[in-house]
Amino acid sequence: MTKPASSPRLSLILTLLVAAQFVIVLDFSRVQIALPTMRTELGISLANSQSIVSATRPMMSWTSMV
Repeated sequence: MTKPASSPRLSLILTLLVAAQFVIVLDFSRVQIALPTMRTELGISLANSQSIVSATRPMMSWTSMV
């Protein structure tokens, strides 16, 4: 059984997709870690902190695609 040849372009695309996913997870984790400090120092309510998470998620996804 022979193994199909992998193209360098396919490897590059896969590498870029994995890197983009890593950046999205890293950015989301950073927001989750900073959120308690933001709530206490800025006096943000729980509802507003949930809005911050909801607002940053699409922006992080969009900027990683650019």
